Amino acid sequence: SMLRVTASGGAQTITGIQYGRPGRVLWVMNVGSDDVQLANESTSSDATNRIITHTGGTLVLSPNESVMLIYDAASQRWRTVGGAA
Repeated sequence: SMLRVTASGGAQTITGIQYGRPGRVLWVMNVGSDDVQLANESTSSDATNRIITHTGGTLVLSPNESVMLIYDAASQRWRTVGGAA
């Protein structure tokens, strides 16, 4: 699965992603002209939709960068895999 995010007119922040299921893989791609931020453990989203970044803080995707996420059933969170590529 792929989530294309068009960030224009300022940075966009993703605090969570719905429809996680065990082992689901999702590529998040920034196809816009501004940064996309993946918030780490943001309380702005339901617990089961939250993201745990490998940086331990907000992960910033610059234009044309992407990151892979996998849904971890044990922690009931999305986890980033590796870094922006």
